[in-house]
Amino acid sequence: MGNDRLSHLAYRCVACHRVLTCLEIVATWERYEASGETSKGLCKCGGSKISPTNPTLWEELTRPSIWKLWWIKVVCPRLGL
Repeated sequence: MGNDRLSHLAYRCVACHRVLTCLEIVATWERYEASGETSKGLCKCGGSKISPTNPTLWEELTRPSIWKLWWIKVVCPRLGL
């Protein structure tokens, strides 16, 4: 699923400060590659400039995309799934 495409688990949009997971970014890239359209930005705000970040505790507790990231990238590999 594009394991080597990104080196960090979470990124933050420079324009709107929204947290983006590596899974969301790779899915966006794959959608653009499959449709052949040019990139319109990685974030919902249209921003394409991102930087690595650590999500805040509030973001970790309230964002299902971060829950999914932890299950897929952290928990499942440790359990051998």
